[in-house]
Amino acid sequence: MWNKLPQDNFFVGMIAGLVTLVLSFIALRAVRLAFVIYYDNPYFFPAPRVEFITIVITLIFFRLVIVNMKMDKTGRGMLFVTVILSLVYLFLFFKHNFRLP
Repeated sequence: MWNKLPQDNFFVGMIAGLVTLVLSFIALRAVRLAFVIYYDNPYFFPAPRVEFITIVITLIFFRLVIVNMKMDKTGRGMLFVTVILSLVYLFLFFKHNFRLP
């Protein structure tokens, strides 16, 4: 099964990291909104928790790519995108008090 994956490539890792971040963020946002609506508590998941869990999910996929698939360049691309987007979010959140609704 692993031999049908694309070759070890940095740009494929960047795209995989971006897709993993976006999909896990959308899924966690939906779960958060469902709990907020169900419990009628807008403070159920404060702002940085969803983003932190999203980063943890992406790092778990990063580990799977590096260790199980032995695709170092792809893993580096995933880690690069994760670190850059995490720093951008931290800058926006702490410097400008940017909170997503």
